[in-house]
Amino acid sequence: MTQISPVRWGILACGKIAHEFAAALKDCPDSVLHAVSSRDVRRAQTFADLHQAPRVYGSYEAMLADSEVEAVYIATLHPLHLEWIAHCVQAGKHVLCEK
Repeated sequence: MTQISPVRWGILACGKIAHEFAAALKDCPDSVLHAVSSRDVRRAQTFADLHQAPRVYGSYEAMLADSEVEAVYIATLHPLHLEWIAHCVQAGKHVLCEK
């Protein structure tokens, strides 16, 4: 039987909904939180410590440059969704963006 590696997720922004997504991700055996990014690296580090994310980035662009991040959950403010969806797609990432 072939073992499939879990999808390595990155979270873009660290607001309330990001915490909910990170908590839910722990219940998904085929996914793992791999990285988190925020414009404030201290905020990203606090989030990563809480949710056991091994990689922390102080910019969204830096996380998108991480070749090990396969999929991105966009947790920015709604007016920024389209812009960051485009950046994620250009970086070759799968995207989950609600609303």
